[in-house]
Amino acid sequence: MKHARYSQSEEADDVFLCLSDARRRRLIQYLGEAETPVEIETAAHRLQKSGRGTSRTDDESSRQEIVLSLWHHHLPKLANADIVTLDTDKKTIQKGDRFTMAHSYLEGMSRG
Repeated sequence: MKHARYSQSEEADDVFLCLSDARRRRLIQYLGEAETPVEIETAAHRLQKSGRGTSRTDDESSRQEIVLSLWHHHLPKLANADIVTLDTDKKTIQKGDRFTMAHSYLEGMSRG
C-alpha cells in the first residue's frame, strides 16, 4: 500500500485532483458499475459512447484518441493515486485501494 505514509488530507487531495477531470470521473463511474478487471479498449469504447467532452462518433480514430489519452495521461494519474490498478501486460484496469473513496466522493457530488 504505497499511500500509507500520507495523511487523510493528502489522500483526499490526491483523489479530488483525479476527480477534477470529466474523463476520469466517467471512467471511475464505469469501473464502479463494471466487473473488474476491465480491458482498456472496452473502457475507451464506453467513454466514447458516454460522450460529453469527447466525440460521440463511433469511428476508430476517435476511440484511439481516447485509448491514447487513457494510457498516457489519465491511467497514470489514477494509478499513482491508487484509485485503479493498471496491468500493462494484460491491458486491463481494476479497482485500487482508494477506489471506494473516489467513487464515494463522486456519488456524493452527483447527488448534489
